[in-house]
Amino acid sequence: MISTSIRPTAPSLKSNCRSLLSRCQALAPVARPSLPCGVHLRVRSFRTRTRYSARCVLKPPVDNSTEQQGNHQLFGETSLPQFLQQAEAAGFANPFLGLTPSDYTDFRNQQPNPDHMPSVSYILDFYGGKWQQACRAADISCDKLTNAVQQGRMLRFLNEQSAGGLTMKMYVQVSQASRRYCQQSLPSLQELRREFGSWQEACRSVGFEPVERDFFLQALKSANEWNLRNGRDSLTVTNYRQIWQNAKFDYADASYEYVLKFFGTWQIACQEAGISPGTAGNNRHKRENSVKDADRRTYTDEELLEMYQQGSTMQVIGDKIGVTREMARCRLNNVSTAEERRLLKKLIKKQKDIDRHVQVYRETGDVHRVAKVLCVSKSGVLKRLHQAGTDFDEDPNRQSIRHHLSQCKVKNENGKSSADMFKDSETIECLQMAAAHYDTDTLSVTMYRRFSKGRNMEDGRRFPSSSVIKLSHERTWSTACQAAGLKCGGDGRRWQKPRRFNEACITASVKEFLCWAEKTPTVPVPSRGAYTLWRDQMMQDDPSMVGALPTISTIQAFCRSRRSHGLPSNWISFVCELYESMDTECSMHVE
Repeated sequence: MISTSIRPTAPSLKSNCRSLLSRCQALAPVARPSLPCGVHLRVRSFRTRTRYSARCVLKPPVDNSTEQQGNHQLFGETSLPQFLQQAEAAGFANPFLGLTPSDYTDFRNQQPNPDHMPSVSYILDFYGGKWQQACRAADISCDKLTNAVQQGRMLRFLNEQSAGGLTMKMYVQVSQASRRYCQQSLPSLQELRREFGSWQEACRSVGFEPVERDFFLQALKSANEWNLRNGRDSLTVTNYRQIWQNAKFDYADASYEYVLKFFGTWQIACQEAGISPGTAGNNRHKRENSVKDADRRTYTDEELLEMYQQGSTMQVIGDKIGVTREMARCRLNNVSTAEERRLLKKLIKKQKDIDRHVQVYRETGDVHRVAKVLCVSKSGVLKRLHQAGTDFDEDPNRQSIRHHLSQCKVKNENGKSSADMFKDSETIECLQMAAAHYDTDTLSVTMYRRFSKGRNMEDGRRFPSSSVIKLSHERTWSTACQAAGLKCGGDGRRWQKPRRFNEACITASVKEFLCWAEKTPTVPVPSRGAYTLWRDQMMQDDPSMVGALPTISTIQAFCRSRRSHGLPSNWISFVCELYESMDTECSMHVE
């Protein structure tokens, strides 16, 4: 048996929420009709707490006790409607929803002896669980309002609660709130229009004029006054939207969409209000007018292709022929095949890229800066300049590129390049000092760079870089070394092909590394990183070993080439194979 002591709690809480909702729905037009957070929480609490209680009200438990049988004898079919009529006469019925179960419960709880009146569960049990049938027996309307009389009474009530400022937007929000939070919802705006013909006729039929026209006109005038106080001569759509969104005037329901829906256009609304309509912020209408006023002459397909090939956008082409850019794109697609359009698009993209390189080169006059600005290589810049016919007669090779780069060096404040700051005798002396430091007659670019890094000459100037030395001696490192009486190192020329190591050289290098790894306690496993560390240490201790030891990438490429012969093709397998062939004193176990 479900306890009936919780039943009065739900209707009282429901009544409290209903009173809060009625207060929120009766907001004045100075604020937007919305429910506060506290009301939402209380309504949610009401829904949760009355979910089970509502089932009890709709389907009350059957009690065959003596008290229930006595109630049946006390309250009959004749006396039950009288209690409902008394509740309606006492003013507990909703003006436009009629008498609801919660209203009757409030009336019963306020009586001196509530037990002497039938409860809602008893009335529902008597009439088969239907409250509407009980109200019809008492001649009380409780259904959803569907006739003009009841709808008119409901509209008058809302208009009074809103202080004579009931708008369509307010009614729609109240109707939506009633469908969401109340047992019986209000008719929608479409139902009102279907019943009365229009919103204006519905308002006039109940004795008050619709407020849309005067309300919107006053809102426009108020916004214009605010606009004038801020130094603006005319009221534009953008200004009105900003004023409305920031709630800077007391007409929150008069949004731009409602003004446009009532008057048709913004210009007509401003004319009705007696203010000057602005045109700022109406770029879309300006563009449409410019399209209408465009030259309507017929363009051939060849002319359209020529305009597109010259770099005109779809918007520019559409404005010229008087259509939108989508229509211009469709017409261009119908001019040629897909392959022709692809080649044309590729040609246009390539030409734009070349034009951009030429433009930056003319502004800077330096290939280095062009490559830095456009984030491309210097050879790519020179190739595009050659395609554009800028100071080049033929496709430049690497030698001509280096020659051009030497002529494009950035000059200092005295108008001299970096190569002019050092004499030939000074550069030769620097090379000889570097060779004497390493005690060798073979000097490479890498060796010189390591020697000259952070060093200064006797007069305080820094050592010339390898690029400056190349520019001073016919732009090659070998010529500079010959002038200093030295031999050119293996990595002197940047464009020289990488040295190829045979199998014997690679095997000997790895075996020597394995012997070093066995004697070094900090290297527990001969990994690839350990080999790179050993190679760098060998070249640092003995400069003559620069370029004489293969890199780890070269060894890995050699291992991959052994795959076709069925031999081990990775670093670990190659190292294990060498361990087996090494002498006993250099062998160690590799995990």
